[in-house]
Amino acid sequence: MPVVRGITVWEDHPTEEGVRYQFRLLGYLELKEAGRSAIREAFSQLKEMGQEGLELVQKRDELRSRLRSEEGAPEPEEDSLTGMSVDVLLEHGLVSWTYGEPCDSENKGGLDGDSAIWAARRIVELSRAPSKAELKNSSAPSTSS
Repeated sequence: MPVVRGITVWEDHPTEEGVRYQFRLLGYLELKEAGRSAIREAFSQLKEMGQEGLELVQKRDELRSRLRSEEGAPEPEEDSLTGMSVDVLLEHGLVSWTYGEPCDSENKGGLDGDSAIWAARRIVELSRAPSKAELKNSSAPSTSS
């Protein structure tokens, strides 16, 4: 599906009975904006942490990696939200829901963390073109309501 403009998908909320979200598939430029925003957020956090904070993060990551290798644990799967701004994804990709309030920026900001992460992840998954392996193993997502 080369052009995604105007394509929307309704999905049931995974933990709230009877609640549905309408997602709009995002194009390349909107996904790029979500990535750039995440980079800006990360640099801002690193700047606030300073050198000592950065060193602690590096030590934590090294320790996690060492523990995984010692235990023979597999590397964690890449999260589809890695390097993406949840705020930008929700702003562009969450267009409606069945709550009583409007689906506007203020109410999107009031979502609980699990719902916001689930919605952002679904937006990315629906918007990205499937890989060749995914095409072989399954069919494309349904865009019917």
